[in-house]
Amino acid sequence: PEAAAETAGRVKGLMARGAVRYWRTEAIQAIECYEEAAAIARRLEDAGLLAEALFGLGTSYNVARREDEAIVALDESEQLYRASGDVGAEAGVLGAKLVYRIRKEGPIGRDIEFQVIEQMELDAGQMAQVVQAKYARAGLAVAEHRYQDARARALEGLAIAEDLADLHLIAWGLEWLAMAEVELGETTSAGMLIGAGERARRAHGGGWSPAVLGLADAPTRLRASLGDEGAEAAIAAGRELSLENGLEIARRHS
Repeated sequence: PEAAAETAGRVKGLMARGAVRYWRTEAIQAIECYEEAAAIARRLEDAGLLAEALFGLGTSYNVARREDEAIVALDESEQLYRASGDVGAEAGVLGAKLVYRIRKEGPIGRDIEFQVIEQMELDAGQMAQVVQAKYARAGLAVAEHRYQDARARALEGLAIAEDLADLHLIAWGLEWLAMAEVELGETTSAGMLIGAGERARRAHGGGWSPAVLGLADAPTRLRASLGDEGAEAAIAAGRELSLENGLEIARRHS
């Protein structure tokens, strides 16, 4: 019964549950958890917990395409983190706000902003967040037709994810690399990367796709290149591969 009490422990539990929902791409359920967490943290007058809950809430709103609500939550979270001096957490909020602006205003010319955020996260030792920034920069490079750069950024992210032994981030990264592979004409390897990534995501969780940045994802690009049947055949072959097989394909270009 005490689990229902409005305590810091309940806030942390709600945020943990919200995070699981978020990474399973269940944004609506994540929002419910983070809304309750933020409300309790506010009543407890705990600025640290409130900043964290608002960040989770803002990113979940982002994924659910509720942009106006996202920016309100993220603005308050940024102010709280800045006041506390938590540079790594502030960088995460700035990245989420940049995703919002990219969707509103377009991706062109945004790489330098993500590069600054990536450096902040690197300085703070937030390596999982560095990986996410590199994947986002890979997507921005594709949008600007800098396909070799896109491949390089995705491979950098995958290398760090592998060092972290983070299966979720590895699975996620295969699709971001596949975007570049399609545009570079490597449609066979792109299909295998997509399929291996899909299989691994089912086992290890979601992660936001290029669609969050307003970009066509790798499967969409592959269908445009090979047609529906050709793309499905290429992806189906990849679904038979393990995550390690997917990494082996990725390493061919490293």
